[in-house]
Amino acid sequence: MKLQKILSASLTLLVVLSACDNENFVEENIDRGAMVFISPESDDTGLVNFLDPDASRLNFTVSMTDEQGRDLEFAPVEALEVTVTYTDASEGSTHKQMLESLSSWPKTYDLGVDDLINLFPDEVLTRQSLGLGDGFFITTDFRMQDGRFLSGWSPALLDNSAASIYRVFVNYPVACPSDLAGTYLAECTSCPNGELTSQTVTLTTVSPGVYSMSDITMDVFGGGFAVAYNITDICNQISVASGSRDFGTQIALEAQSTSVVDPDTGVITMDLEYASVSCCGLAGLKVAYTLTPQ
Repeated sequence: MKLQKILSASLTLLVVLSACDNENFVEENIDRGAMVFISPESDDTGLVNFLDPDASRLNFTVSMTDEQGRDLEFAPVEALEVTVTYTDASEGSTHKQMLESLSSWPKTYDLGVDDLINLFPDEVLTRQSLGLGDGFFITTDFRMQDGRFLSGWSPALLDNSAASIYRVFVNYPVACPSDLAGTYLAECTSCPNGELTSQTVTLTTVSPGVYSMSDITMDVFGGGFAVAYNITDICNQISVASGSRDFGTQIALEAQSTSVVDPDTGVITMDLEYASVSCCGLAGLKVAYTLTPQ
């Protein structure tokens, strides 16, 4: 079932909200619809942990009043149908089920991964078939007191930030948590430049699971010549971005399958090969070292 992203015709006027100031959002042209406000709580994990599904906690509140106390029930609502849409990344398919029909609100949910999996038939989803890159999208449909059924959400409501009234969904990707930012001691295990065997480097978060490493070279270019590079952590497997942050595509690296994060110690093993043919005669040069958290 294709995920519906457009409200029924009775809510099409909500599109104008994207151009309105949040302080003046209650306008006469939306008096026939309704909006939901879904707010993650402090214990919400924000994802389904692929490595440890039981560590996942989906803790959110469904309301029709936003954090500033503004009423989002512009026309009388009979029921809020809280829905869960599962996306199967391997098949490219989506499947939608109702979590609960609410006759009163707000309501806070505190769910585990099995609460979501059990909504779907076994031929759609099981613990064993849950895959990396899958996801769960939670929003609501509306049954209005005048008999109308309003399904989905408007593309005008894309600002899902904490400060916005447009928090009409929560999304839980099946992914691995990553928290590698910090200072590390880099120590060579196999480096072509024997003069430098260790140095201090930092990892800075660029986006979830992506980090900028202050120097990835282990002094291949000579003393004090650092090259920053972006690396990606996907379920404790390290890969490198295309092109260094400092030198674009002039310096290209490939991470080998042995570039990993030890989940117990936090030690990162970097096993790299220079792939660049446009700079410095480095193609084929191999460098290996460990990063120990400080």
